Amino acid sequence: MSRFLDLLWVIVGLIVWVAIYSAAHDHITKP
Repeated sequence: MSRFLDLLWVIVGLIVWVAIYSAAHDHITKP
């Protein structure tokens, strides 16, 4: 169960990081 929770946190963190990175990239390329 704890292993599944760790995997879930990794997936959520990755999605959040990608979302923030893409949003920042769009903001930089399109002021």
